[in-house]
Amino acid sequence: MNKPTQTKQQPANLPTFNGIPVIKPTTPKQPATLPETGYIRVQKLIQIIPFSASTIWRKAKNGSFPAPVKLSEQITAWRVEDVQAWMQARDGGQ
Repeated sequence: MNKPTQTKQQPANLPTFNGIPVIKPTTPKQPATLPETGYIRVQKLIQIIPFSASTIWRKAKNGSFPAPVKLSEQITAWRVEDVQAWMQARDGGQ
């Protein structure tokens, strides 16, 4: 049995150059920054600090990163001021 040959159809709204679809590059995202005050959760923190979530939790547990604050039964976050102080101390120590 021969399978029918399927051709990929390009969306009609894409511009082309010599028959090749041209895809516009996306605008790069702005790097995440810390707010001046408040709390920050781990998913936002890993966009700012070059650590994985598990590394942040491990460092918080062993005292080499600020301890989080329990805001409710299921929400834990870090005080932005504590994270900023940790970042300044780390930058000053290098």
